[in-house]
Amino acid sequence: MATCKQWLRSNLLLLLTIASVVIGVITGLVTREYKPSQRIVEIFAFPGELFMRMLQMAVLPLVTSSIMTGLATLDARTSKRIFILSFSYYLVTTGVAIGLGIILVVLIAPGHRTKLEGSESGDFVSPSEQAQLNTRDAFFDLLRNLFPENIAEACVKQSRTVYRKQEHISERNETITVFTKSSVYTRQMNIMGIITVSITAGIILGRIKDTSQSLIECLSVIDQITTKMIMVVMWYSPIGIASLIAGKLLEMADVWRTLSALGFYMITVMTGFVIQMFVLQPLMYFLLTRRNPFAYMRGLIQVWLTAFVTASSAATLPITIRCCEHNLHIDERVTRFVLPVGATVNMNGEALYEAVSAIFIAQLTGWELSPIRLIMISLVATVGSIGAAAVPSAGAVTVLIVLNAVGLGTRHMAMILAVDWFIDRVRTSVNVIGDAFTAGVVQYYCSEVLQRTNTTTEEVTTREQMNVDVEEVGAGRHMLLEPKEPSGRGDVIASFDYQLKSNDADESEPKFATKQNGKQGNEAFASYVTESNSRKGSSESGDDSTGSKE
Repeated sequence: MATCKQWLRSNLLLLLTIASVVIGVITGLVTREYKPSQRIVEIFAFPGELFMRMLQMAVLPLVTSSIMTGLATLDARTSKRIFILSFSYYLVTTGVAIGLGIILVVLIAPGHRTKLEGSESGDFVSPSEQAQLNTRDAFFDLLRNLFPENIAEACVKQSRTVYRKQEHISERNETITVFTKSSVYTRQMNIMGIITVSITAGIILGRIKDTSQSLIECLSVIDQITTKMIMVVMWYSPIGIASLIAGKLLEMADVWRTLSALGFYMITVMTGFVIQMFVLQPLMYFLLTRRNPFAYMRGLIQVWLTAFVTASSAATLPITIRCCEHNLHIDERVTRFVLPVGATVNMNGEALYEAVSAIFIAQLTGWELSPIRLIMISLVATVGSIGAAAVPSAGAVTVLIVLNAVGLGTRHMAMILAVDWFIDRVRTSVNVIGDAFTAGVVQYYCSEVLQRTNTTTEEVTTREQMNVDVEEVGAGRHMLLEPKEPSGRGDVIASFDYQLKSNDADESEPKFATKQNGKQGNEAFASYVTESNSRKGSSESGDDSTGSKE
């Protein structure tokens, strides 16, 4: 009975989250039958909006403080090892996801099984929207956001290339449409630029620890405060999750008709997500670590549910970090680097979705896909997934980039946008679970290095805490070193730094070297201890002889 109560207490939040999903679905489906007004829908969705705002509020302080403190506590070699391992794993899993998507869409061929209904007119996407999207501009925007010109502005805005439509009247009284390209700032956090600055600052802080210890401690406190805030917000998550699900179901026009029209496309995408999430990612984790991947995934149920509801890797990031550290016991120096970077860079579900969607539209329009075009789709999908924003429905924009890159155009894009609201949630779940598996793999291969770093840090802390007093004896020519608090381990003391000071006012400098380290310091310390013991022994023998005479 006590064990059952303890289990319920430790898993109460998870059980409430699962119950909130069920309540949200039932509430949304039942309320739809009464055809509620827009005002009622807004009331249902408002608690969910507050939940999203709370999560997004914690992203900026969490990303900056966690990355900087994580890298500052590591030496340069360990930081480099974690960086190489994580990015290598990101690229491999992204490539595997794209390959899986291409294989499935070619075998199932959903585009050949789907009927076009009114899509021949090409009115789904306006020419101005088509002009806004090309691979070169997307790549340049990615680089611009990587290196923000104003770090304060990067907290609230990011750069984006847009094409503005201008109409002119020619001399023949004809209307000429001209698109003018310009770079503007959109109201969205530039998470890529913030991560770049945080990584750079964290590495530099780690190299100047002697002078930056106060700043590192301050960032660590900010990190702890943000983590505590997230734990408070998590107890509101059942209400927010139920509200988000119910509100989304009430906003949709005709769920079943949309799903039936794109049934084979949905089957292809969802099959890819399931294989990537429950077969390939666990298999890669098992092969690399020889550990049970499904036991690992049990600690990520809260992450999966939050990702499914919020459809945002950035909003799920605080929960992902918390579950990896508390449930899976991953070193915080790994989670604080791998997970924030992965939330922006590691988009396995995004890459699979882009590849499947592009080939689906090619099949739909009767396009012949040569091997070169398949390779081009793979490359553009990789770049697009890396540059995709960690916000809801960002995949729709990257799909448009892939379509334009291979020359397909965007006239049939509206078909897949009709079901993107649901695919986006599963896609985000695949992304965040992939981030968590990456953290587990990096932890496994860096555990020894991290342990050595811990040992070194503890030794340095011990040295700093060991205060050594220098005491003048006799005429100031003999100097005795005594620890303030005895270690209890005899006279054998490990190597440490200490300073010899002289209280002799007649001497401008101490008789001995001011800072002695290593072997030389130990020898000097041993000589003084020996001299001290001999003098103490002589004094004690003198006292004994005096006592015997008495």
